[in-house]
Amino acid sequence: MADKPDTDIRAFVALPLPNTVREKIRRAQDALGSHRFKIRWVRPGSIHLTLKFLGDVSSMDVDRIHTALVKAVGGMGSLTLFAKGFGVFPNIRKPRVLWVGVSGDTDGLFECQRQVEEELARIGFPADSRRFKAHLTIGRSKGPIDGKRLMGAFAELEDFESPRFTVESVILYQSQLKPQGAVYTILHKIHLS
Repeated sequence: MADKPDTDIRAFVALPLPNTVREKIRRAQDALGSHRFKIRWVRPGSIHLTLKFLGDVSSMDVDRIHTALVKAVGGMGSLTLFAKGFGVFPNIRKPRVLWVGVSGDTDGLFECQRQVEEELARIGFPADSRRFKAHLTIGRSKGPIDGKRLMGAFAELEDFESPRFTVESVILYQSQLKPQGAVYTILHKIHLS
């Protein structure tokens, strides 16, 4: 990694979502928001499915990361997924992160994530110690949240399911933290087929 901090960028690898899915999630956020929980909602345009958070990386490492991602997922084939169900991290007693689950071709999704993790580990990015949980973060708590009330709000949306969508690429993003929230810039797009 770089010696100069000014050459570092904050980066992650993720799958993009179509606007139809983001709009469905926005409507769910609105419904949950009507309960007035202390939640900072993720802007729908910023919602994505993270495969690997890299943190601060040298701008000089971006090409190496791109090459590793091409090796990991090039020719893998597209994935058909959909968003369904709600959950929290770390648990319902202390919900800090609200998420929507991901269903569909989960075997392909887990294989894609595993390949990304493996190839990036080969170039010096340690594998995550936590098991991969496919999810879309939709909000973060700004204070204590009553878990029972939140479960009740989730129950009102038990039929939530997004349209099915096809994922045809993996994206290496730069994340810039701004006062209004994170801004994501595409650095590289790697096609799955």
